[in-house]
Amino acid sequence: MRREARSCGAPRGRPGRRWLGAGRARCYRLRIGTKSRPAARPPSASLPVPALPAVHEAAAARLRALQQRYTSGRRLLVEALAARGHPVAVPDLLAALPLTAQSSLYRNLSVLEIAGVVGKVQGEDELNRFELAEDLIGHHHHLLCRRCGRVDDYELPARIERAVASAIPELAGSAGFVVHGHRLDVVGLCATCA
Repeated sequence: MRREARSCGAPRGRPGRRWLGAGRARCYRLRIGTKSRPAARPPSASLPVPALPAVHEAAAARLRALQQRYTSGRRLLVEALAARGHPVAVPDLLAALPLTAQSSLYRNLSVLEIAGVVGKVQGEDELNRFELAEDLIGHHHHLLCRRCGRVDDYELPARIERAVASAIPELAGSAGFVVHGHRLDVVGLCATCA
C-alpha cells in the first residue's frame, strides 16, 4: 500500500501526477503513463549478444528460478551492460543510469550475479567491473591494464582457443581438479599507457 507524502510541499489533487514519499526529505514525482527514466542506449553493432530480447528473456527466466522479479531497474541495468559491450565499473554504470541510486545499483548487480545474468571481473586496480554472463555474450577473455585499470574483452583465434581448452584439463587432471571452464586474463599495459 502506497501512501502519499506531502511533507515536501507536494501539491494535492493535480490530475495525471502522483506524489510518492521516500522519507521526509525527498519526494519523487512520477508522471502516470510516461517513463520515469531516460531510455537506455541501444546495444552497439559489434556487441556479440545474440539479441537483446533473448537476453531479457534469459534474465527473466533466471530471476524467476530464484523467485526474484525482473524489475525495470534490472532491465535498464542489463541494457546498459549490453550497450557498453565490455566490463563496466560501477561509477560508469551510475553515469549511464543517472536516476539509479548507488545502493539500488549494487543490490541489483548482486541479485543479477547470483542469478547468473551478470559476471564480475576484477581489474588490476582492484576495482570490480561487471558484464553480461559469458553464456549470454559468448566465450571471451580479458586484457587488464596495470596502470589505468582498463579492461577489454578479446577472443582468441579458434586454433589457439582449442589448444588452450585441450591443455587445461590435462593440467588440472594431474592435480585432481575438475574443470568447468576457463578464463584467461592477460595483464600488461594498454595502448594508451604503453
